[in-house]
Amino acid sequence: MAYALIIDDYEPFLDSFLRLAASEGLVVARASSWEEGLARFEALWPQVVIADYNLPGSKHGLQLLLQIKSLWPAVKVILLSGVLTQADLVAVEGLGLVDAALPKTMDGLGAALAAVREAKERHGGPVNWRSAGQAHAATRRISPEKLEELDRRLSARTSP
Repeated sequence: MAYALIIDDYEPFLDSFLRLAASEGLVVARASSWEEGLARFEALWPQVVIADYNLPGSKHGLQLLLQIKSLWPAVKVILLSGVLTQADLVAVEGLGLVDAALPKTMDGLGAALAAVREAKERHGGPVNWRSAGQAHAATRRISPEKLEELDRRLSARTSP
């Protein structure tokens, strides 16, 4: 049973993350593109999704995360990026779309693994319907215009 899904196209990072997770007995599914990530999410319904900002096949880096949150608002979503600045990560968190926006550093990796550990501990427990309802309402409050504006600005700065 996969408690988490990581979506990233950088194989060395994916391999490292999956090895660390496996060493702790954590089951994490993987995907390397927008399309594959969405398909794996819909097949597995993991409790945590960890995604890179720059993904092959994505029009805008944050749009996949919005699509996932729209399908299941209670899923914990973590954005990892090696190209966004700390200010960019704070701006992404300010949208209310992600539970955390982290740099691709050892600290970010550790925080992402901690989220997977928490998901494993919660797995099979009772559903907190109040939290699920609050997550749904919060997802509906995300401004598509602000998301599009931030994503356009970030994409322009991070494109080669």
